[in-house]
Amino acid sequence: MKKYCIGLIAVMVMLSIPAGARAEADIPGWENTLTLGAQNLSVSDDLKLIAVGQDNAVFLFDDTGKQFFTLKVDKAATPAVSPEGGYVMIQTAGTDESVRNAYVYTRESKLLWSMRDLPAVSRFSGNGEYILFSSWRKGGAILTDVRGKIIWNKGPWEIKPDWKKMLISQNGETIIFSNQGIFNREGKLTKQMDLGSNCDLAQDGTLIVSQKMDLGKIIVSVFDPAGTRKWGLAVTADPAAGDEAALGVSINQGIDRVAMVGNGQGRGYLYLFDLAGKQVWAKVDLPKILPGDLNAVKVAQKYIRVNTVEGPRVYDLQGELTWKAPGIETDFFMSGDGQRVMAVAGNAISYKGPGNVLFAGPEEETISEEAAPAPVTTEAVSPQGVTAPPAGVPGAVTQAAVPPVQAVPVVAPPTQAVTQPVLPGAGTNQCGCLAKNIITAVLAIIFTLLIVFLYQRFLGKRKW
Repeated sequence: MKKYCIGLIAVMVMLSIPAGARAEADIPGWENTLTLGAQNLSVSDDLKLIAVGQDNAVFLFDDTGKQFFTLKVDKAATPAVSPEGGYVMIQTAGTDESVRNAYVYTRESKLLWSMRDLPAVSRFSGNGEYILFSSWRKGGAILTDVRGKIIWNKGPWEIKPDWKKMLISQNGETIIFSNQGIFNREGKLTKQMDLGSNCDLAQDGTLIVSQKMDLGKIIVSVFDPAGTRKWGLAVTADPAAGDEAALGVSINQGIDRVAMVGNGQGRGYLYLFDLAGKQVWAKVDLPKILPGDLNAVKVAQKYIRVNTVEGPRVYDLQGELTWKAPGIETDFFMSGDGQRVMAVAGNAISYKGPGNVLFAGPEEETISEEAAPAPVTTEAVSPQGVTAPPAGVPGAVTQAAVPPVQAVPVVAPPTQAVTQPVLPGAGTNQCGCLAKNIITAVLAIIFTLLIVFLYQRFLGKRKW
């Protein structure tokens, strides 16, 4: 009998392990030519959940290329997958360009909530528990949890329009609006500051990297959430060379690296630093960095992806070119650990998972020293700011005095009932609450009757 019990326990343990975990190293590469167009596409950080939107539907794929669910809508749909892969949000057109209707589902396609006319731009926190909404056209912002509870709602007089980057950390504790500064999860402005044309936030929210273009120099700075500057660097560019504005910066605290890209003297360049500001290596003879791409560079766990005018390129952490796309029309996605990669060109998706060759061997790159921009110049930085800027670095690098932070009143959230008329077959949240109340009442009655029965059965006839 003991042997049978041990065998039964072993079988139950095996069945409890997800299929993906048992076959992690055996996932084959696959390709899929979609008739739906892949321009509205979102993936989880591990590339195990892929959502593709087309017209009136969103299609969900797993990492084997299997389409396991289709979510139907009656308007053009844009999907957003939470970084950890647990949720999918669908956004459809609202009453104007600054707002959209949002529908949030679990990975298993269960509708959690929906709301009309939320600000058009959205970001999930890294753990998938919070969603930040804002409009760069009109300003204002709303923070909700993933179940639809509004945590705060701020008007355009509090969250200004025309921000370049909106970021939220892994746990939602640090929030960035690049033209205004740093907020906490409660919506309090903790540091008013201009973070420049581009910025990035470490996954845990403890470091912020900022990039500014000023008088021919690109200024890169690293701050903590209180706005204290850790270090700053200046790279000379050549605006007279006719280079289109192109800036990009990315930070990965887990591997102690910061990357920056830009254009200068007719070429693109990529610099890699550690978190102390020490240069690790530089590539100075790249094709021009794609103008206007605020996600032009990304530092992952093992690789660095750069978007150029000739298509995406991927480098390892030692600076070796490991992959490049044939053209600008190719989008490239890579899991944080580098074990899954996906290229999308037009309607064609090419996916490679563990156990497959990740990257095709590229052609050798030649480095032209004549085309190289001026070397990186390091600024002396104290906790109070830059104390000894090198010659030629604009005085604007030194942080200006910051006015005291004022308490910001919270705007009352919209009173509009949460409904989902666009997605048929799903009830409203109000109905869900009514059903819960009815069930609670029925359970209370049953419990009361049970107590009465037990009293009469065992105590009612007892003589004291």
